[in-house]
Amino acid sequence: PIYFAGARASTIFALGPIYDGAALNVTVASYAGSLSFGILSCPDVVPDVGAIAAEIPEALSELCVAVTSTGVG
Repeated sequence: PIYFAGARASTIFALGPIYDGAALNVTVASYAGSLSFGILSCPDVVPDVGAIAAEIPEALSELCVAVTSTGVG
């Protein structure tokens, strides 16, 4: 667990840095048994960041299948 000023954090939100020249940033954070995804983009380069976010559940399912089939997890 993570504490701040004596209080236990219940959730952590993934948020990556914003800097000049970065067209897309995907940050993933894990805490207390859950994953949080933060997606930031330049709308001129990535106009539909929601389309990227919408693919995350399927990609996670594929990753789980791959890990299970290799016996790693």
